[in-house]
Amino acid sequence: DVAQLVVADPRVALASAAAWVEGDPSRGLPVVGITGTDGKTTTSYLAVSALQAAGRRAGLIGTIATRIGGRTVDHEEHATTPEAPELQAALRAMVEAGDDAAIIETTSHGLALERVGSVAYDVAVLTNLSHEHLELHGTFEAYRDAKLRLFERLGQGRPKMLPGGLAPPDPTAIVNLDDPSAGVFIGTARDIRARVITYGTDPAADMRLTSVSEDAHGLRLQLDGLAGRAHLRLKLAGRFNGHNALAVV
Repeated sequence: DVAQLVVADPRVALASAAAWVEGDPSRGLPVVGITGTDGKTTTSYLAVSALQAAGRRAGLIGTIATRIGGRTVDHEEHATTPEAPELQAALRAMVEAGDDAAIIETTSHGLALERVGSVAYDVAVLTNLSHEHLELHGTFEAYRDAKLRLFERLGQGRPKMLPGGLAPPDPTAIVNLDDPSAGVFIGTARDIRARVITYGTDPAADMRLTSVSEDAHGLRLQLDGLAGRAHLRLKLAGRFNGHNALAVV
């Protein structure tokens, strides 16, 4: 006496069902997906801090912890992108807690295995791309294409219903122009008419990292771009973190 539904792809169906059970929570808040081989966790934490400094309370789903309503719960298993029911439940909890943005570390596993299926992304960020997880994807091209799914999802699905009648952000792709695969991601974003913002040291980047210095206290960055020139002090070591910070800016 139990109803049975036969579906072509059970993972797609699971993601869709999980979103339905939780009331499609990603329609109720802006969602930022951060993907790439390296830097996802650092960039995610920087994004939460930057939004908080701007008066926004952002939830986080990532490798180290989940943050909902200003409360952070550490992960013992360090699984970056959870399965769809857990992820959708976390998004629902963010909406109920009054978070007004969600940052999701979005892995190639999460994309290829449809863990993030039915998540309505508004912003997609690419940190970088190198050979990784070929045990799942088989080839670098398949790995890259899994990451591309995040950008293909921008602005898909039903219109958002944000609290207070706020307008949702325009679908936006933020791409590291210094990465060799940048052109593929930019092309995908433009195909779906998403706004594209590039960053990096490349002179053609919209947000350029023009100077980096390092001392015992961290990094000093000079940025040129959308809003003119700025200087940023970052309490992190490693010049690569200049790119992570630039993505957030």
